[in-house]
Amino acid sequence: MLEKRIFSHFPNAVEMYIQNGDKRVLKRCRNILRYFFARIYCGKKTAIMVDFLNQNQQWARLFQKDIWRFNALLFKYADKRFSVKQRLDAICHNFEEMDTQIKELNCQKLVELGTIKLVQLDEEFSLNLDIYDIDPFEGFFALSLVDSNQCHLYNASFTFLNKNQLLITCGQGPKGVKAQDIVRNLTKKLHGIRPMYLLVEAFRLLAQGMNKELMGIPLKYQVKKRCYGSQKVYFDYNTFWQENEATLINGYWQLSSQITRRDLNEVIAKKRSMYRKRYAMFDWMETEIMKEIKV
Repeated sequence: MLEKRIFSHFPNAVEMYIQNGDKRVLKRCRNILRYFFARIYCGKKTAIMVDFLNQNQQWARLFQKDIWRFNALLFKYADKRFSVKQRLDAICHNFEEMDTQIKELNCQKLVELGTIKLVQLDEEFSLNLDIYDIDPFEGFFALSLVDSNQCHLYNASFTFLNKNQLLITCGQGPKGVKAQDIVRNLTKKLHGIRPMYLLVEAFRLLAQGMNKELMGIPLKYQVKKRCYGSQKVYFDYNTFWQENEATLINGYWQLSSQITRRDLNEVIAKKRSMYRKRYAMFDWMETEIMKEIKV
């Protein structure tokens, strides 16, 4: 017996922006106008997207929960350079690849709960695989650092590309008056490694286990730039990738899937214990991540 189709059509302007959109009249009118131009530009690819979701109903439920996710096809997805066809291909491939990479039960949990724990880092913090719900333009999945109250303190979105690549598309941390305290506490708990850098190390392990090339998005091609702090400074992704020993190749920052470890004999004595604990944490992360993916 065939499963009932979840979507009979690609969401129209009323469904996207009147029933579920911004309440401000001018913003709503602007969004509707942009929508109509985008629908014309996308042509029949919107119908292909609907067919794909109806054939992959587990992932279609994400779009049922928030039809705003359809905007990833209409406007932007993962990389500013992508054409409509490239966006469609990337979105479909992303979900197909996740199906093959993690266990079926994990896929179900991910859709139902929005997050699954990959690694318990200590008594307070864990590394999770999430449904990314901040902005679909940046991707549908993320790795996150989560505290015991289930607050997602740091997250980095990603997507699979059809060239056997895993692309990190965005990284975000805490904001507000307590942000610095959160960073200091996390860095201490993570044995001296800054939280966003820990997420990069987690991506190295994930890419290694999935047999993927690990890539970072250049600042110029990030789909959504955000300001940080009172000075409205943009996070410099290019510098960040270089600090993580990435090399710019064919339009992306290519990162090694191997974690670099210093020889403990070269570390000053007072920091040797911290590095030993850090490397033990990396070993634990690798063991736990490999349990959750198909290798």
